[in-house]
Amino acid sequence: MHGHTHGTSGDPDNLYLPRLAEIKAIHQETPTERTFSLALLDDEPFDYLPGQFALVSVFGAGEIPLGLASSASRPGLLQITCRRYPLGLVTCALHKLEVGDQIGLRGPMGNAFPLHDVPGADLVLVAGGIGLPTLRAALMYALDNRADFGKLFLLYGAVAPDARLYVDDLNEWTRSEEVTCLQAVDRADGVDWPHHEGFVTDLVAQCDLNPDRSLALMCGPPAMVGPVAGLLMEKGMSDERIMVNMEANMQCGVGKCGHCALGDKYVCTDGPVFTWREVQTLREP
Repeated sequence: MHGHTHGTSGDPDNLYLPRLAEIKAIHQETPTERTFSLALLDDEPFDYLPGQFALVSVFGAGEIPLGLASSASRPGLLQITCRRYPLGLVTCALHKLEVGDQIGLRGPMGNAFPLHDVPGADLVLVAGGIGLPTLRAALMYALDNRADFGKLFLLYGAVAPDARLYVDDLNEWTRSEEVTCLQAVDRADGVDWPHHEGFVTDLVAQCDLNPDRSLALMCGPPAMVGPVAGLLMEKGMSDERIMVNMEANMQCGVGKCGHCALGDKYVCTDGPVFTWREVQTLREP
């Protein structure tokens, strides 16, 4: 392999050995967010499920966990979306890379959204801001396995129209008859905005779903997740059918740094996907 392991050598499944990936394309989503399309240099498959993440190494800078933004149901498509933080050593280094450069990938890691726990489920995907990548993966997967699911809803909230990720995808999903795509922005700032101005919570009422066979998947800021979970439960959904991807809490991705500890669990090693019932118990002191 590539000479250096990350502290846990001899692991039988090689998760701890980074695989080299070449950057094939870079798309500037917003002023601070980019999507990287990757191709692994070995011929081994990279089988992953929506909700899982990878540890991304930028050589010379370090490693960060990033949710996988694509679905393995589309072979040859492997994408990650990363926000550049001014003080983030690895994110700044990643954003300086160009097409043709190489990075390391370890994974897939973590658990996935339980998409097949409820046969024929209506899926309600709720994302806020940078929480959309992992739900984009879930929606791609559901569209590629359309017969396995009932109604598909995507609710996406961003602070402003130009802060949205995957605008082309959002436009396509909005036109599609396969999915009900509803968008909200905190403020439209005078832009001709055809969707809702307000909060993503305002969109839940527009979802005509069957609570007995629905599964909700969420990823976004805590200020969004709690209220949306409450509204879905008012519609009759169980707190065990509301899944939350907590990946934003992660830092090292391997349970070493303690950054993502919630109660007695680590988001990176026990998650990143938890039921809303679990999230509530984790948050209690």
